[in-house]
Amino acid sequence: MARPKEAILSRNLIRDQALAIIDEDGLDGLTMRKLATRLGVQAASLYSHFPNKEAVLGAIADRLAKRIDVGGFADSWQEGLRTWANSYYSAMHWHPKAAPVVASGSLDRLSGADEVHTALLDHGWPDREATMVAAATRYLVLGAASTPAATEPDQFADTIDQASFTLALDALIRGFEPVHASLSAVRSA
Repeated sequence: MARPKEAILSRNLIRDQALAIIDEDGLDGLTMRKLATRLGVQAASLYSHFPNKEAVLGAIADRLAKRIDVGGFADSWQEGLRTWANSYYSAMHWHPKAAPVVASGSLDRLSGADEVHTALLDHGWPDREATMVAAATRYLVLGAASTPAATEPDQFADTIDQASFTLALDALIRGFEPVHASLSAVRSA
């Protein structure tokens, strides 16, 4: 069979179809063979764009992470956490089965956790507590995004999911406030 004049594959197409498979079948459902079949090509064709499945997952993580905003810390640590958590939740909400891709191993850096930690330090949180605040917020996001109210999203379930997440995030941040105040008082003394 002759090679087509225009490429039928691109990194973005492969990445997007891989994400669609994850959305449908979960992370374990993604194989290079299944991805190739979905795209109507041989698995070997994928390897000229990505060296392996991990690289495809990295591209998915990059795509989802671009939606995560760590810029809200100029106003306050509370607003920064709220902005980060809401954008992180939004990025994960429509792809809950892909949440482990962003949250796992070295890909966690893509969630902005390092920037959040640094911003918390700048707002007076000690290193250990800044780590725990960022981790607790991340756990809330990933838990909320990966356990939607309904198995098939609909408007009612989405409204409940978003409202429940907002309630939990506000409670978490309010719970951090007295901890921050007491740590600040100790440092000032």
